[in-house]
Amino acid sequence: GVPLLNSDNLAIGTFCIMDSKPKQLTAKQIEILNAIANQVVKLLELRAERNKYRDLVLEKDIVNKELAEIKQRWQFAI
Repeated sequence: GVPLLNSDNLAIGTFCIMDSKPKQLTAKQIEILNAIANQVVKLLELRAERNKYRDLVLEKDIVNKELAEIKQRWQFAI
């Protein structure tokens, strides 16, 4: 197994290969395992960024709705 390290170099988990029998991985297999683990971390970070963007869009929609309501009240008052 290899650690899943985020962009801040913090371990967020472990990526492991399991088998019914103990085996020693070759250097090439460890390299491949690290590459896959890196892709897993990138996908997790991408998902987190997408969720932040989604939350910002939702927040913007709420603010725009509130602004429209305030504008309508001001127009009525004027």
